[in-house]
Amino acid sequence: YALPRSEGGTLLAVPVEVLRDVDGPLAVGGMPPLPPLPSTVGFPAVPFPGLARYTADDARVFFGRTRDVRRLLGLLSSGPPVLLLFGASGVGKSSLLQAGVGPRSTGPMRMAPRGEGGLADTWAHLMDAEATLRVVDQVEEAWTRGDGRRELDALCQAIAAAVSSEGRPQVVLSFRKEWLPEVEAALRAHGLG
Repeated sequence: YALPRSEGGTLLAVPVEVLRDVDGPLAVGGMPPLPPLPSTVGFPAVPFPGLARYTADDARVFFGRTRDVRRLLGLLSSGPPVLLLFGASGVGKSSLLQAGVGPRSTGPMRMAPRGEGGLADTWAHLMDAEATLRVVDQVEEAWTRGDGRRELDALCQAIAAAVSSEGRPQVVLSFRKEWLPEVEAALRAHGLG
């Protein structure tokens, strides 16, 4: 039930009996429920991780992003091979992917932040894994901790090679919004944008 809007935003009230039904999806705000979670996903020991990101283990208590999860799942099923997920620092991009999208995607998702070896090494690590959805998180670190455009060019070349060999891999690049022009320019330069 939607409650009156407060200064902090919209509040929702849900009868506790609904939350006890761990197998049934929860319809909120008149929207249809999300795809069900696998039966192996239970409730976490600690339901609120504080400032830490939510993970797939927290999927049962990850609420409030139904529209975003639904939209991303739709884009992944019918959109371009490379999706960009960008937003302000701390807005919950990683949590959305790990606790919202990953557990509900049609196949296994592998996600890794930019590692010490750079974006291309992170991509190579993701390509070694059995996955239908690959996510490179914290792409902006190519500039804040790495070699900038050269590092992103190497990643784009590797993704372009995967697109030509796999047909349509599902790839998400996640980063802070202020780096959007740089990421878009690199993708366009490699025929991915």
